[in-house]
Amino acid sequence: SELLLEIVNHQDVDAFALTSVVIALKDDRFEQEPELLLTIQHHPRADARTLGYVDRALARNRPPEPEEEFY
Repeated sequence: SELLLEIVNHQDVDAFALTSVVIALKDDRFEQEPELLLTIQHHPRADARTLGYVDRALARNRPPEPEEEFY
């Protein structure tokens, strides 16, 4: 995860690199890092495609909503 953080914080990072980091974070072999996903979400070079990947990765990590009781 330190390598991924270095990529995100690199001065020459572009939207494609940010998207690649998000895709890597979605892989089950990597530990999920919501803070890094949020950093990418607010990155000035994140484009719409990158933000879509971030949204999906964050949604995958959210616990399921409790079901409402139906009367």
